Amino acid sequence: MQNCAPFRCTLALCAAALLTAAAHARAAGVAEPPALTWKEVTANTNLPGSVQHLENKPVKYTLFVPNTWSAPANGDVTLTIHFHGAHWFIIQEHLARGLRGPLVNFDLGLGSEAYRRVFENEQHFAAFLKDVEKELTKRAGRDVHVSNVEISSFSAGYAAVRELLKVPAYFEIISRVTLLDSLYARFSSGGERGRKATDPAFEHIEPWLPFAQAAIKGQKTFLITCSQVPTPSYASSEQTTEALLRAVGVPVLPVEPNSGPAASEPDCPLLRRSDFGRFHVWGYGGKDQRAHLVHARHLGDFWQALDRAH
Repeated sequence: MQNCAPFRCTLALCAAALLTAAAHARAAGVAEPPALTWKEVTANTNLPGSVQHLENKPVKYTLFVPNTWSAPANGDVTLTIHFHGAHWFIIQEHLARGLRGPLVNFDLGLGSEAYRRVFENEQHFAAFLKDVEKELTKRAGRDVHVSNVEISSFSAGYAAVRELLKVPAYFEIISRVTLLDSLYARFSSGGERGRKATDPAFEHIEPWLPFAQAAIKGQKTFLITCSQVPTPSYASSEQTTEALLRAVGVPVLPVEPNSGPAASEPDCPLLRRSDFGRFHVWGYGGKDQRAHLVHARHLGDFWQALDRAH
């Protein structure tokens, strides 16, 4: 188990520099969290584009290409990828956001292990990208290259994102990560210096640090939303997010009740937030299953909040 104390010292020494960089990056705009009202969703099979269910073993995924899509003249394509959710719903949210580019959805089943196991082998993602590029090249009639990736995940999908961020080549092309109540960790074994057995394990926090630091500097965009839903057998999204905030050395501020639409929602009000550069953490209330699911049902709204600000 890695000793996190030296790393914490390094973070403490550079905290002032990170916050200075964040002050400059804030000029890009302020992202406003949406109100989490409950939404009923209905499957829509009449989608304005091509839906393909593809597989490059062991990776199964759905590729959606809107009817209006055309490849840029230089062949560089932004690919939106979502982990964990019904493909038809993710497509609906993609279109609600206003995007007309290609979308890939992974829905690999219940539990984070399903996502971790597939993507801990970095070759699987590389092979998947090549397949997507081939499909898009067929449609475009000229060579297409995925040069930029925007990723979102809900719930267990975070485990795939965590594995991808460990790989420098993938880290380079991923410009945005949106985790919707989708940041968890196992508990510490108690053998890590300065950490209690009820703390999130540092090995599950560490992979997120470089991306969070880059977002604070305005080089990437990183949004984390969390609920207050308890998870007794592992660290909850609230606990894991708080541990990440401590590790990067940025504070979280309480939100005044009824100070805006998001803070006025009775079931899942916005309770706290942290916004530094392009790094955003928005903590909402709610401790039941609906309080977890409602984050996914506002995927398009969270995307749009970032689009308007950045």
